[in-house]
Order: sequence, then structure tokens, then C-alpha cells
Amino acid sequence: MRTGPGKQEFSQWLLRLGNGDLPSIDGEIELPTSCLTNKDLTDEIFGQEINTDNIDEVASKVILCPKNEDTLQINNEALQRIPGPEKTYTSIDKVICKNGEDPSEYPKEFLYSLTPTGMPPHELILKNGAIVTLLRNLNIKAGLCNGTWLAVRRMHDHVLDCQVLSGEAKNKHVLIPRITLTPSDQYLPFAFERHQFPLHLALAMTINKAQGQTFSKVGLLLRRPVFSHGQLYVAFSWVRTSGVARAFALALDNPSSTTSLCNLDSLLFGSVASATRRAYVPIVEEFVKWSEELIAGGQEKMETFVTVFLARKFEKGGGKASVQQAQAALVWFFKLIGTYPNPAQGSLPRMVVETSKRMARPPVHRAKASLDDVRKLFNVFWNRDSKLEDRRAAILFLLMFAAYMRISEALALDCTDIVRLPDRVEIAIRKSKTDQQKRGVIVPILASKDKKLCVVFALDEWLRSKPPSIPLFPSVATNAGLGDRMSADRARQELDRLAKSLHLTEGLTTHSFRGGAATAAISAGVDPAKVMRAGRWKSLAAFNAYVATNTATLGRAVSSRFED
Repeated sequence: MRTGPGKQEFSQWLLRLGNGDLPSIDGEIELPTSCLTNKDLTDEIFGQEINTDNIDEVASKVILCPKNEDTLQINNEALQRIPGPEKTYTSIDKVICKNGEDPSEYPKEFLYSLTPTGMPPHELILKNGAIVTLLRNLNIKAGLCNGTWLAVRRMHDHVLDCQVLSGEAKNKHVLIPRITLTPSDQYLPFAFERHQFPLHLALAMTINKAQGQTFSKVGLLLRRPVFSHGQLYVAFSWVRTSGVARAFALALDNPSSTTSLCNLDSLLFGSVASATRRAYVPIVEEFVKWSEELIAGGQEKMETFVTVFLARKFEKGGGKASVQQAQAALVWFFKLIGTYPNPAQGSLPRMVVETSKRMARPPVHRAKASLDDVRKLFNVFWNRDSKLEDRRAAILFLLMFAAYMRISEALALDCTDIVRLPDRVEIAIRKSKTDQQKRGVIVPILASKDKKLCVVFALDEWLRSKPPSIPLFPSVATNAGLGDRMSADRARQELDRLAKSLHLTEGLTTHSFRGGAATAAISAGVDPAKVMRAGRWKSLAAFNAYVATNTATLGRAVSSRFED
């Protein structure tokens, strides 16, 4: 934990930013003047000319942008600073037609203009010495994995000779071929293929893509005084001192001016939630105090400290949740202070976490949503005076109750996953905790005569009245896009708020609706084996953790039926 004066001051500023302790003006914070520049950002980071003789030094510098379109522009500008001729590689794009679609509906010029996340551009412009990142796993054993950094050494027509800059294969020379790629963006209304080198220039990249990297010099391009997901805080955490970070902030309403103000809520949102920070900080403080005592005694390997610290957490009876939370807190902390590789993500700490999982008892979800809770949620949903957020939360929890859904399953649903039939609705669950092969499952919900207490009719109404979106449960923030989903944290906050205002059963969690539905079904005489299958419980221990009945009786009933 020993740091120099500059590092210590910068780490303290980052901790105050992460904890929300920095002074604010109308919800905005002021960045340190040492982190601002009025010069051209590309010149500030790379200089007028990029010398590729020392390729490691070039790879240690980067410009981070919140948006992918910004990285394309900055990469092209930075590429011009590398001496030597450039070569342009164009892709071959093809639409994948389904259900009799006409490919002529998608002109090639339109396809060429698309650069979805995780895809190379149609025109990939390269020079010898350019820093690129690999976009697909080509040969994992050889170290050619998604995210591997490379330097282009020789450019040929059909293959690129590159030098590996990261990972176990560092400094090896490899040949990169063209391959056929398909975008993973699920929000594209059509599918297409692109035959191109699986590379993207990495002189500039999005802030999210920089995770796991540590740089000696970072430029941060802010063309908006407010942007989402707390990316400023994340970006600053990749560097070791404020002297090697530069923020270039341009206000939307006056592109020629600079601003040092960024919205505090937006900055912190993408780091960790406020409740998570409150849980992490005491753990970090405990670890720092304890590890400094060991350092004074002469021990120096930080990964060993983390491992022993996690083991002590488990031995004190904290259980797997305590160990997992402690590891997550320390991963966050070491990223915050720029320690790479992250000692909390080493093999020994991971072994302690896995051991705590195997030795832990199944959790017991004690609070169950009752039928009275369900009626109150129906009242909220059908009340025309209810706010949009309340109706969204109500139908979410009602659907989770009716279909034994996990919160992750419900929030992953798209509108196209709901199929309405005359007597029921069928829901396609594409993403599930217990479906590792992603086979998917269809869950039917039968309609009832009482429309005011029927989830099927409530879903019909929700699909008619909800904001236009691809997800079934969209984000309702003012700046939300068509593909933005309601987050699990937001769902929990809405549940807490509704529980207080409606006087729902005390202690409800997002697990309570699944467990409450199972308990109500068994109490009404439904075969426990059928309930277990319908709710996609894979083990009896997990099932018993949700159901408030005689577990011994349930165990015999379920075991006998599954043996049949």
C-alpha cells in the first residue's frame, strides 16, 4: 500500500469521487485543474508524430471516449501521426435473409456505413506500427483472444503480420487472416455478415473497453458535460496519478469553450451503486489497516494478503456472501488505485471464493409474496392515476409471480418474447441462470375470467400503453434509448418503495415473488413436482429454500416423482 506523494493524493481524490464526498454545485463536481487541457488532445497524448520504434511506449498511451463513434474519429486522427504509407482494407458485407426477406431492401452502401460494437469498420485503414485490438478469439492457446493488443508490422493483401503486445504470447509474431464476423448487437432489426480482418484501431477506445488495462498516459475526450454510466470515474481509475490523466471537456452548447463540471449522479452511476459503496468502504478500510500492519512486519505479496483476508472472513462465520462481497470490494479498490494485475482477482483469492460457495448452505428466502400483495399490485397497475414507474414495477412483479420468474429472466425479456394466444400467453425465456446451454424455455400463463386479476390481460394492456421500446421492461429515463432496459438495482428500489407505500409483506425481495407463487400453488394442492418443474428449480435444496412448507414431506414427494 506504499505510494508516492502524487499517487497518494490522486488515490485519495478517486476515493472521495467514488464515495460521493467531493463538493458539488447543483449536482456537479469540479475536476482538478491538473487534469484539464485546452490543447489538441491527440497532440497532448501522442505528440505531433508517433515514433513506433518503441512500440511498448506507444501502447501505454490511449485516448478514452464514452461513445464508439468518437473513437473512430480519434483513431483516424492519431493514425495520421504514424509515419509511412497507409493501406485501406475494405470488407465484404452480406445480409442474412430470413422468412423470404428481400436483400435488396438493405443497400450495400447502408451496410458499409454500419460499425456495430465489436465489429471492424467497412474500411479498415492501417499503417505499419499501428496499435490494434483483436475482436474475436482466433487461437486461445496461442494467446490470440478477444481483446489482445497487437502492433501491425507488415501489411499484405490477405494477411497481416502482427506483434503481440499483451498476454502470455507477448512479443510473438502472428499472422491475422480475414474472417467472417456477425454483430452481437441484438437490437439490429436484421442480421448481416462482414468479411474483414477482426481488428480495431486501439489508439483510442471506449472507456468500457479499457477495463483491465493500466496506462502511463490517458486522454479523456468529453464532448458532453453529462454522459451516462459514471464513465469519468471509471476512466480516471485506469491511471496511477493525476499527472498522467488529461480530460478534454467540450460543452454541447458552446463547442469552443471548455468546462470542468460533470454531473455527479451520472459519474457515480456506472461505478457502483451508492448502497454498494457504503458496503465496500468499511471492507476496504478494514483490509488497508490490517494489511499495513503485515507490511510493517515485512510481508510483501499483496495477493497473499488478499487470500488470507478472505479466508479470515469465511472463518469468522461470514459465509459465502461475506467472502464474495469482500473480494468484490477489493477488486474495486485495486482498480481504483491502479494496481495491475489486480491481486484480488488472482488464482488464490478465486479459490477461496469457490471454496466458500461449495461449503455454504443453500440460502433461505424467508419472505414470501402473498396473494394479498398480488391484489395490491393489480390495483396499482389498473389505476389510471398511477405513475408509469409504478405500473412498470407492478406488472414486472406480477409476471414474476405468475411465471415463477427470476428477476434476471424477467428483465431480459423483449416484447417479441411474448406471444398472445386465445386462452393464454406464452413467454420465451431466452436467458436463465440454470440454462447454461441457452436452450431457452417457453412458459405458458393461462388467462382467467377476472381481467382485473389476470396477468395475461395486464400484459396486453402494458404492451399497448408502455413507451416504445425493444425490452418488455424498458428504462424510463429521459435520455433512454429504444434498447435500454430497466436495471435490477432499479427494480429492487421500486420494490422497496412500493412495499412501503402499499404496506406489502415485510422483508420482500425480488426472490419473494417466485417463492410466494410456489408456496401458494402447493398450499392450493398443486403437485410439488409440477411446481418445481414449472419454476425451473434444478435441485431440491434450492427449491426448499424458496417454499414455506414441510421440507421433509416435500422432499419425499418431489424425489419420488422425479425418480418416476
